Amino acid sequence: MKRIWRMLVCVCLVCVCLAATLLALSSCAATPVSRYNKAVEKTMEEESYRESIRMSATATLDYVTVGVSIYSNLDCTGNTGSTFKASGEGAAVVTSPGTEDQVTPYELYIRDNYYYYHYANYFDDGSDYQYKFSAEYGSDEPISDLLSLTVVDVESAAVKEVDGKTVIEMTVKNDKIEDLMALVVEPMDIMLFGNTGIVDITLRDLTVTTTLDENGRVVQSTATVNGSGSFSGSYVSIVYVYDVTYTDFGAEITHVFPDEIESYPDVDSIE
Repeated sequence: MKRIWRMLVCVCLVCVCLAATLLALSSCAATPVSRYNKAVEKTMEEESYRESIRMSATATLDYVTVGVSIYSNLDCTGNTGSTFKASGEGAAVVTSPGTEDQVTPYELYIRDNYYYYHYANYFDDGSDYQYKFSAEYGSDEPISDLLSLTVVDVESAAVKEVDGKTVIEMTVKNDKIEDLMALVVEPMDIMLFGNTGIVDITLRDLTVTTTLDENGRVVQSTATVNGSGSFSGSYVSIVYVYDVTYTDFGAEITHVFPDEIESYPDVDSIE
């Protein structure tokens, strides 16, 4: 059970930090590198902004389609590490044929390198569910280092202008995809199929499309990757999508953290 929680916690971490990771991906491509590096630096220097993140996986098995998605809408201040703070809400949604969507809403708070989750009325008796974990949870290294793209090799990259905005399109070599997407894919697979039964997932065709605004800041980035493998002896195909949008640069943001936030139990204490 703790292994499942550890993997789901990784999803939560990835939701926030993979945004910057995907931005950094463009720096691996020779053609757009100088233009894009300047845009990434300018975006990450913003002291406040609003960030909307959505991760999803859609699987088709014997003509039946199921899906899972996790989204968060966050107000963010500060840059990185201990200066970074965020507050907002989101939900995990599981979709399967013939049943109502299973929606699990949550509140999310980030400060002092800790993530705090609050699920209202989570249990059958109406009680809430709360926990916290460090940004370095599950590893001796920060999650951002685990997602380092120094080994990623971009196969192709192109820059174009669309409606006054700069759009950068990239394709990553198939043998480099696992290094980038493993922390996203495995937890999503667990949410779709449980902790057993799915094996030998092969990832391919990772594309990343990023849009800069007229001021040279990143405002949107989408990564899409395909996967295929087997589940209970049947062929399954999966499409994973990660999307992040930045708005309201420089907005006046005031965080209101719950008084009891420091009393949230550590995720390691969950049985």
